[in-house]
This record gives sequence, C-alpha cells and structure tokens, in this order.
Amino acid sequence: MVSAYKIAKQRNIKVGLIDRPIVETQILFKAIPLKEKIKLFKQLLKFSNKKIKVESIINEVNNKEIKDIVDQLKVELPSLHYFLIKSRDEYIIAKTKGYIYDYPEKKILAFVGKGHLKTLEESLKGGHND
Repeated sequence: MVSAYKIAKQRNIKVGLIDRPIVETQILFKAIPLKEKIKLFKQLLKFSNKKIKVESIINEVNNKEIKDIVDQLKVELPSLHYFLIKSRDEYIIAKTKGYIYDYPEKKILAFVGKGHLKTLEESLKGGHND
C-alpha cells in the first residue's frame, strides 16, 4: 500500500483513504465490554507465550476461510466484531461509494483487508444484505 501511495503521488494521481481513522477505531474499542477485551487478550497471550513465528500464523489464517474466522469472531466476541469488522465495513463501503459518486468517469483502485473484501464487493454489486 505504501508503494502504491508513493507511485500515485509521483504520477499526480488522486489518493483517497477509505478506512476509518485509527483514532475513531480506538474510541470504538473503548466501547467493547471488558469481558470481551479480556477474552481477546487471553487469545493474544497464547501467541506471545509460545514461540510461534509470525509466518506460521499468517499461513494458518491464509489457509482458513475468512468467513469462518469472522463467523467465529461474531459468536465469541460480538461487540468486537461489530466495532472492528461490521462498522468498518460500513465505513469503507460508504467512503468507496462516495468516491464512485464523485468520480463516475474514473477507475478506482482500493486496497482493503481480506476480511473486508467480500462485503465490499457484494455491496458495490448491490447484493449485500448483512
């Protein structure tokens, strides 16, 4: 993403950021119930206590269906899921649609996380109901 940003700036191509600002995400994180935060931190501690390489975690996530991971998160940590996934999806979709509306004659290249991709694609096609 950094390389794409630099190239766009060098070529004088307009860049728009579609993800929610981190400050807003931090504020929303404060709204997550303490019980869910503790559950999340316990999961994170499992990774820090073991000598697991980051690459093996990335490979494990890449080999799982993102939908399964998100569905599990929705069940186990519903507030976290809403604030960090669902509401960000809504924000990203709104920002992207805004750019499409403002620049209908332009192609738009968007970089999004794997967990947000399907929802964004479905929404832009008009088929997103969740």
